[in-house]
Amino acid sequence: MAKNTILVTLGALSLIVGNPMSASGGTSKETITEISQTKMKLEDFLQAAVEGDHFSGVVMVVHRGKVLLNQGHGAATSTDKNKKDTVMHVASITKQFTAAAIMKMWEAGTIDLNASINTYLPYEYQSDTWRKVTVHHLLSHTAGVVDYDESYYDAETKSFCFNDAIKAMIVESQGKGLEFEPGSEWHYSNIGYTLLGAILENSSNLSYGEIIQGYIFDKVGMSASSIHEEDYVAKIGHATGYRWDKTQKKLVEDDEQCLPVTPSDGGLVTTSEDLRKWSDVLAGKRPDVLSSEILKQMTTPVPNTFTQDGGYGYGLFIDDSSGTQRIHHPGWILGFRSHFCFYPEKEIYISVFCNNSTTNPMQITSGLYEIMEKIRESSCAQF
Repeated sequence: MAKNTILVTLGALSLIVGNPMSASGGTSKETITEISQTKMKLEDFLQAAVEGDHFSGVVMVVHRGKVLLNQGHGAATSTDKNKKDTVMHVASITKQFTAAAIMKMWEAGTIDLNASINTYLPYEYQSDTWRKVTVHHLLSHTAGVVDYDESYYDAETKSFCFNDAIKAMIVESQGKGLEFEPGSEWHYSNIGYTLLGAILENSSNLSYGEIIQGYIFDKVGMSASSIHEEDYVAKIGHATGYRWDKTQKKLVEDDEQCLPVTPSDGGLVTTSEDLRKWSDVLAGKRPDVLSSEILKQMTTPVPNTFTQDGGYGYGLFIDDSSGTQRIHHPGWILGFRSHFCFYPEKEIYISVFCNNSTTNPMQITSGLYEIMEKIRESSCAQF
């Protein structure tokens, strides 16, 4: 990508200094012009990603509630292009929704975070191996539960696993013991969130999709979102997952083997606008959805979760590598790559959904954030 070239040109960009409001109380013409120029810089960066990295997907950038960018690039399907409302699979971004549902049950007194997971799992999943593993350990990836592997990949289902496959995953993990003493280390674990899904279902007698629909989608107004469960059928407006074929020099439907996925560890299907609505919840603007206590626990790094890139709360990575808190999570699945990041103090929200598995969305979110920071540094203006 021509990232450096684009960023160098930012020196020429200056935002209006002082009061951005006109005498009549509305937004001044100068501020409108500067916002337009900012959008152009972001669009130029994305165009470079399209040309240099074959980017295909949907990108959104929001600053202080203003949507600076929300647009699609490339093919959504063989007949349609990506649009701002194209529906994408976002894989492990799902984990924060699973964590939020668990925390809602914790708040209601249904689940004790410090209790053994055997307390809440169906009888067939209970194991002496997991006697010391708590709900808290699963939420923070500190349980030591052995993850599943590519052996559960099924070409027919495009690696989505349900029912018997999930049962086989869990039973196999039971027999492998633990990787480490619960709470002593951190290791990212998909099956940990598969187990949390089983806990949610066993504690409510509802399917995982029904739980997330009731606890989150309906309350937040995420009307375009759903969970990829066994009866999932792609509808008009849903993207197909692609990969870049170097030999053919074009995007082709992704048919390469990848790590499987279960509903509660990676089944979210959503849009950029719906996930932006969720960012308002993370910002504390929707206490009717998640209380301040739940948000504090979800966004506070747990001891022993710190890695080179920061720490992990409940379903969310948290770091301050940019000098300010960043809440984020990537997602990787057959044909799709995704990443969202939210900077509460700076009120910057960025999401990148790719339906091209050969694109690294984290490079794009990083580049877009650098553009926003260059603009902020070049002026004390606030638009």
